[in-house]
Formats: sequence, structure tokens, C-alpha cells
Amino acid sequence: QHATVLGRLWAHQVVQPEREAAIQVAHKINNPGMLDLLPTGGGVLLQEITVERWAGTTLRDLTLPTQSRVMAVAIKTGADDEYQFVPNPDTPLKKGEMLLLIGKPEAILQLRP
Repeated sequence: QHATVLGRLWAHQVVQPEREAAIQVAHKINNPGMLDLLPTGGGVLLQEITVERWAGTTLRDLTLPTQSRVMAVAIKTGADDEYQFVPNPDTPLKKGEMLLLIGKPEAILQLRP
């Protein structure tokens, strides 16, 4: 109700923290491994996935940006607790490594790593 009133008073932006938190929690329940849903207007998903079937291949071989419209922005190996951003596209992936992907939810959820 407050948002409606503020909208009629020509408020440029109405902040509704309860609504935003509810959206985040709903997406995290729906998408296990999801780290964040970035509020860019287009619904961009930041998803952490574990390498399974992709083990032995490289990011260059996977061609994620061109085929799936998804980009790998970081990688975390089993020995590291921190992400290494901008992973080398020619390094073979290892089973159990964590990839941090960014893209549209429907594109990321179709991947089978």
C-alpha cells in the first residue's frame, strides 16, 4: 500500500526490503548453489556449480559464452578457499572444482557440468 501511495506521489524509487529479501530467498530455494540474483532488471543469476562431467575439458572447449550465453567469472580449487577471478580458459578443469557462473537463470539452469 505504501508503494502504491508513493508511486502516485511520483516517487522515483520505492525501497521494499521485505519484498526484495523474499525474492532472494525464493530464488535460493529454487536454485540450489545459487549465490545471488543480481538486480539488474534482466534477472542475472550468479551461480556456483561443481565440476563433474566437464572434468578434463577447458573453458575454451566448452564455449559457454557463445553456446549458452553464460560466462565463467571465477574458479575455486579444492585447495583454495578463495576464488581466482578471470580463470585461464586453457587450463583443464578438475572434478570437484567450483565454477562461478553468471548469466540468465534459464541459461545457467540448463547446464550439466
